[in-house]
Amino acid sequence: MSNDNNKIVLKREYTDHRYILYFENDETLSVDEETYLKNSWYEFDELTEEQYAKMRFDTQCYDAYRKSLCYLTYGKKTKNRIITYLMQKGYDMKVSKKVGELLESRGRIDDRLFMSVLIEKNLKNGITRDKLIAKLIYHGINMETAIKEVDKVMKNNENTD
Repeated sequence: MSNDNNKIVLKREYTDHRYILYFENDETLSVDEETYLKNSWYEFDELTEEQYAKMRFDTQCYDAYRKSLCYLTYGKKTKNRIITYLMQKGYDMKVSKKVGELLESRGRIDDRLFMSVLIEKNLKNGITRDKLIAKLIYHGINMETAIKEVDKVMKNNENTD
């Protein structure tokens, strides 16, 4: 059932864990191996616009996820910091947010733990409340959450002293 908007796959090449699809309209698309096989794209010689868009989105998410894991090797990051990083690398907001949520659901990033560790470490070094809040905001924590968490920890510390 051919449609004028469908994309006809003329040729497939496999190289370096990626499938390169060549389409009738001279477009090419590089798809990561996992996305290609998981979605059984090898079964299709013709893709609808929706299938093509899904293939592109899934591949961008996979690539962004891998890039994020590399970024995380340089230290703990917040979800917002990851999203900002990916957008600076050229990924759109939808892909960046999806990857941030995926990293969070898999336990790769944890904003609460990040805040807790940063606050405790900096309080021991005598950093003031306002500087702590500024540091949290710098790392991608929204202002209201930063204020609430810093005040909560400082109040707990006063009660234990």
